[in-house]
Amino acid sequence: MASQPSTGKDDQIPRHKALRHGEIEFDGKLFPASISDYDLMAYVPIRYICDYLGIEYDNQIERIMKHRLLREGMANLPFETRYLQSKRMTNMHAICVTHLHSWLFGIYPENLGNEDGRETLYAMQKELRSVIYAWMGQQSLPEDMRAEAKAHMDPRTLEITEAVESAHDAVELAELAHARVDETGKKVEGLEERVAKMEARWQVIGEEHINGLQQDRFLVMVKLVGEQLAKKNLGDIGTFRIELKSHFAYPDYRLIKPEQFPAVIKYCADRYRRLINKPGTPLPPVFTDPDQPSLI
Repeated sequence: MASQPSTGKDDQIPRHKALRHGEIEFDGKLFPASISDYDLMAYVPIRYICDYLGIEYDNQIERIMKHRLLREGMANLPFETRYLQSKRMTNMHAICVTHLHSWLFGIYPENLGNEDGRETLYAMQKELRSVIYAWMGQQSLPEDMRAEAKAHMDPRTLEITEAVESAHDAVELAELAHARVDETGKKVEGLEERVAKMEARWQVIGEEHINGLQQDRFLVMVKLVGEQLAKKNLGDIGTFRIELKSHFAYPDYRLIKPEQFPAVIKYCADRYRRLINKPGTPLPPVFTDPDQPSLI
């Protein structure tokens, strides 16, 4: 049974037990980490991050404790540390990896005495700014303003923005699929025999078709190309699916063979590139990254 947070006599920081110890990468460096038995999440010692960036440790502990969100991600855990040639367990104040970057985002780089730490923190905060804008800010813009903003982004911000857009598209597609499944479930009865036959069919097919991740990727690619077709009044998602089915001669997209799938990806990517007609513009990651329906 997982331990419940308890408070020490002189502090109000929850104490967790560590299920196991390991390391996490931060700014290309490895830092000790522990998996908490309370929430099964990874925690990293706050002092180690402070020392690496040149941040005053005591001030940061006080700041975290005053901030409700950050405080919820703080705990005291044992960590495996090295002393001379041996390892030993040391209890340390730590922050959960789910809260690590939220904590660092609120620190003024100008206040750091370590020049390397200032540049590291500033670069990380720029990345976070781009992610937050892409996930939340740009979604509030109308389509024309969003396109204009993209035209003036630096390459890295544009890359992050388009990756997040792909993630949004995948989420919307999943929600649409769930809604259609629910609607169909209310209207159709007596499908047990048909489902059993379909299950038997898939068992026979075995590994002869693309997997679920690749199927999701296919749907996202079709959606992106279909949207571009609709903008130019050249078709829509449905017509592009028919085009693909005719070109590659498969009965159903779920029956596309694994060795055929790279050609399908290339076809979709080329179609999308011609439709947007912006030479040099990076394609959404769903067209370029292997076996990924979307990347954040």
